[in-house]
Amino acid sequence: MSGSALNRIVLFSDFDGTLVPIRKDPKKVVLSVRVRNVLKRLVRNIPVAIISGRSLAFLKKAIAIPEIILAGNHGLEVKMGLDRYRHPKAVACEKTIKLFTDCLKREFRKTAGILIEEKGLTATFHYRLVSESQRELACNAFYDRFKNFSENSDGDLLKVRAGKMSLEILPNINWGKKEAILWILERYKKRFPQRKVIPIYSGDDETDRASLSLMKKIGISIFVGREIAPKIAATFFLSSQTQYIALLRQLQLEIEGQ
Repeated sequence: MSGSALNRIVLFSDFDGTLVPIRKDPKKVVLSVRVRNVLKRLVRNIPVAIISGRSLAFLKKAIAIPEIILAGNHGLEVKMGLDRYRHPKAVACEKTIKLFTDCLKREFRKTAGILIEEKGLTATFHYRLVSESQRELACNAFYDRFKNFSENSDGDLLKVRAGKMSLEILPNINWGKKEAILWILERYKKRFPQRKVIPIYSGDDETDRASLSLMKKIGISIFVGREIAPKIAATFFLSSQTQYIALLRQLQLEIEGQ
């Protein structure tokens, strides 16, 4: 890219599996000093946004860079400078999410390896620590519980989406990472109407599919990882998180060296 093009970048990135390695216990994920320093230096020159399935509260603590734009719970809640957004229909589903996660806790309290991550507007059922021979049984039991919950309560307010060794419990609304990216871009363009932007998005799993497809059309998309989902749309493919961090470091150096 030319120097003028570098200054037009708006950088979007997933968190787990992209900026940080996937951990067996999601609570033990830590942003490395090296990655934090790269992000700190990038955000001095270009807008940087982290779009994640994690809660906004978790991202604030884990990233700890106030200037970075954060979109948590798959884009259902956003912090962009002084602007805040929480999807109203997701907020209306929060109690139902809590009711279902309480059901899951009771159902799986004796099942070794199950972790239930409560995130307010969403929740995640992690089965990475379950023995390989029992994972299918655990997932089938989850879906049975979800079906029963849907039939006997306000379960039609919720939906389930598969992630990496996890099942995401979400409000049943048409809003996700892609829509959060568009929300952020719209507000950025309103602030700088004369500035043409080059948006870049990087992600590593099924939850990033729509965002990668969008960005391939309007900017640059980067898929990170060896497990490439069928027909994933991306401009570039990187085989590892290490390669992605090296790319961010090179981008930082080129911007600073203009």
